[in-house]
Amino acid sequence: MKILVNGMEAAVRSDLSFDYVIENRLFLGRDGYTLDITFPLRECPENQDIFGHINRPDVSTETIYFPCEISDSHVCLSGLLLVTGISEAEVKCQFLEGRCEHTAVDPFEDRFINDLDLGRPAIVDAAAVTPDEAWVQTNKEVALPWINENYPLVANNWVDFVKGTYRWHKDVKKLSWQPYLIEIARRICKAIGYNCDFSRWEQSEYRYLIICNSLPGSWEMPDYKYVMPKWTVSEFFEKLELLLMGEFNFDHRIKNVSFEFSKTVIDSTPAVKIESVLDEFSGEISSDSDDSSCEYISAKRLAYKECSHSLWPYYSCDWILDSVIPWRYDTIDQLIEENKCRIEVTDQGDKQYLYGKEIPALYPVSNTKGQLLYAKDVDCYFVMRSVGTIKSKAYVTSFDTELGEIKVYKTVYFPRYVLLQVNVFGCGSPESDDVETQEIEFVPACIMDTWISDKDDKGLMMFLSFSGDGSEVQDYQEDEESKQIGVAKMIEAGNGKEAVEYYDCIQVAYWDGMVPDWGKMPFPVIDGEIITSDWRSIRIHFGGLRLTGTGRNIYKNIPQIQPKKKYKFSWLSPSIPNPRAIYHIRGKRYVCEKITATFTADGMSQLLKGEFYPLADD
Repeated sequence: MKILVNGMEAAVRSDLSFDYVIENRLFLGRDGYTLDITFPLRECPENQDIFGHINRPDVSTETIYFPCEISDSHVCLSGLLLVTGISEAEVKCQFLEGRCEHTAVDPFEDRFINDLDLGRPAIVDAAAVTPDEAWVQTNKEVALPWINENYPLVANNWVDFVKGTYRWHKDVKKLSWQPYLIEIARRICKAIGYNCDFSRWEQSEYRYLIICNSLPGSWEMPDYKYVMPKWTVSEFFEKLELLLMGEFNFDHRIKNVSFEFSKTVIDSTPAVKIESVLDEFSGEISSDSDDSSCEYISAKRLAYKECSHSLWPYYSCDWILDSVIPWRYDTIDQLIEENKCRIEVTDQGDKQYLYGKEIPALYPVSNTKGQLLYAKDVDCYFVMRSVGTIKSKAYVTSFDTELGEIKVYKTVYFPRYVLLQVNVFGCGSPESDDVETQEIEFVPACIMDTWISDKDDKGLMMFLSFSGDGSEVQDYQEDEESKQIGVAKMIEAGNGKEAVEYYDCIQVAYWDGMVPDWGKMPFPVIDGEIITSDWRSIRIHFGGLRLTGTGRNIYKNIPQIQPKKKYKFSWLSPSIPNPRAIYHIRGKRYVCEKITATFTADGMSQLLKGEFYPLADD
């Protein structure tokens, strides 16, 4: 066996032995690594030339690492050698490969994305661009209408629909733009001096994802860094992997970032069939382990980070599905038809606005109006959410006068309901100590109705609320000191102070350039099933941010495993197979968690040990 450190061959003891472990990234996000490798220093000029005098007390003991290659006749490993311990006689190191190398030596641990130059839109004056031009999907950013939940009457990119054409609302002077997520990822790479290859991402529907985080155009803070959370560069890409279910690979030597979907990696990795399983090593089975001991990505409770906007309690409420029995329908059209508003006229001519369907007396409830509803074809739950009242009149009495009969009416109000999706972004199970929860911090934006009356209904719109340290800073507060924005705000904060964090997560949605509900305000898409405020179903055939369900969800294509069954097999092989492959062992298919190989001064032992989980459908 040969170990090259910084291009020079290192000397090793004849009794050298260490384990090399290579893992499947879909478990703990790691690649290859070793336990301690010990190199002699005393009376060893070869290693002294490599490591220098790091054993002297006057030499700095900050993080020390070298490029490294480990090879024998069948295996060649390339990565980084990290010094973990030093004595006068020897130096202890750990070999790291791939993702482990990047984690141990992160050049971006002090680079925050809200401090980077991420650019700004080319146009901020509404008069310089039409709505149609501002909504083109081929742009790097779009300017969609949105509502500030704290100040809902302020027009942020609002439009009017006049004679078949969209025009900016008269109060819109400055625009705020929502950049495409892939564009911001590219700009982050550019800001840190790295090239990037996101062609796989560009070819997928995820290219339509936009970052909805916005600040009012009147604040004159168009730079995109102001709407970013305080995440390091590495945190940004790690968190983004959970949303895209993909992998960003950093090569710090050539300063390049590439992306690939995990499903593509799995599909392109040839299956491995293990023929030479050793019986005496194959009997260790942990079938009584609970789900929390399994680190596989789809075995965890993946949940979106909780948001502060008004609809989040509806978006994610797994607990309600365990508490209430739904009223079921085969199709969404059937559900709408039986529950939408109907106007009934009494004998006295009164108009009654009624929702829901009467339920036979043998049931404990009399009407579907207050029930949990489910449509099988869209695999979604719904409730009727009150958004206001409809004014009407009701006959009271009548009496005769010399002028004829006079009827007396009173004003009555009927509740106005919208049909709202429930738990559409839930994770499939209530929070529990038995299963680890992993949060996704790229979260679906809030798309909510704007109905005030039939004459004042802008349709569905994007609603935003600012969280974090900057959430209290608003354009209309009385406190003059808190009204400062941009450079003035930076000056008042003082030199060296951290940037204000207006958002602590990144809200996302899809925008492909098409207005979903023509004539109403345009809004981005967060789910393939859209129900308008007037109870119309609009089906979008792309996008969707669901985590569970029989329809579209972002984790559906990852192989599912039986997390309570863990098998340990040993077998003979001259080389280390890829742990990302699907394994065929004794007639069954498995997902590999990790493989361990032992190296000595003579090279790699052919005895390999692996840990596996059977596929769920086996």
